[in-house]
Amino acid sequence: FFFQAEDGIRDKLVTGVQTCALPISGSRGGGSGSINVVGGRATSNNFLLDGTNIMNTENLVPRSAAGVQLGSDAVLQVQVLSQFYGAEWGRGSGGVLNSITRSGTPAIHGTVFEYLRNSKLDARSFFDPGQNPPPFKRNQFGFTITGPIKKDRTFFMGSFEGLRDRLTDTNIDFFPDEQARHGVITDQSGRVITTVPVSPRVVPYLDIMPLPNSVPLGGGLSQNAADQYLPTNENFFTIRVDHKLNDHDSMFGRYSFDNADSTAAEITYLWSVLNKSRQQYLTLVESHIFHSSMLSAVRLSFTRPVSYQVSLANDARVTDIQRTNPFVIGAPQFGVITVPSMSPIGPNVGLPQRDPLTSFQLAGDLLWRRVKHG
Repeated sequence: FFFQAEDGIRDKLVTGVQTCALPISGSRGGGSGSINVVGGRATSNNFLLDGTNIMNTENLVPRSAAGVQLGSDAVLQVQVLSQFYGAEWGRGSGGVLNSITRSGTPAIHGTVFEYLRNSKLDARSFFDPGQNPPPFKRNQFGFTITGPIKKDRTFFMGSFEGLRDRLTDTNIDFFPDEQARHGVITDQSGRVITTVPVSPRVVPYLDIMPLPNSVPLGGGLSQNAADQYLPTNENFFTIRVDHKLNDHDSMFGRYSFDNADSTAAEITYLWSVLNKSRQQYLTLVESHIFHSSMLSAVRLSFTRPVSYQVSLANDARVTDIQRTNPFVIGAPQFGVITVPSMSPIGPNVGLPQRDPLTSFQLAGDLLWRRVKHG
């Protein structure tokens, strides 16, 4: 919900706030999770949920593997502090965004929603083969319900949101053509330019590259167009319980859980990247009213954002050669073959990667108002 709120902040509420989302991610409802506030870096911001800091290991707001943060229906308001805020916020020199969740209500209330998008509403890309765009279907659905547990004393709020995204994308690669695999290099018209010997040690690696099915480029290379299936799933829920102890004391507890996985394209369609994330946030707050001009709140919080990325082989031939012809015996994954003008062959060398974070937070606030001063 932070990313959805940021667009409104940038356009309507606060000057000097700009998102860093890439257009391609925004077109699918995703975002980079980064904003610049009055010229500050994205890592200078501080994101809060009910006053709890929820930054991840990179000091950014933790977005899910789907590139979003669901649960906007569970949020009552977003406090935005862009500059000249008090020292009690601390931690960063950029903006502060504090999302406050809804509380329960004396009577039962609820909402249900469903958003649908599919390839029938899309235009064909320039590189897509055929007359129609590849199949695409996206469902975003959920509900929110609020009501009483004990009349006039205890209330609840529950919210669920799900995302199912089924994208098939066209991946354009550049591989050696059939003649080049036998050492015969031709131009675009098919005229032989030169011949070279092919080492038997290279043949197994040539065999994992599919024969190009599109435009010949000359110099032994041709263009290959292939469909790549990139699914995304996400489930989010949050529950909050408010309880009035007496006329001076009240408390609430809120637990949020988000689990997501998505598949992203690599440079070639032979490999893809599996992204997984799991986020858990728990906040307990007790408030006490001393009198009409003094009140306090004590907050205990737990956060656990975890993200994981790994390269996946999308072809059985790739899986076989990773096992039979590794660059380094015992290495966790295959290496990368790089030839000028040809698509690199191999997985992402920076993966696998796992970023877990466990945080416990204890904070207290005291507000005392005297005449015109606070």
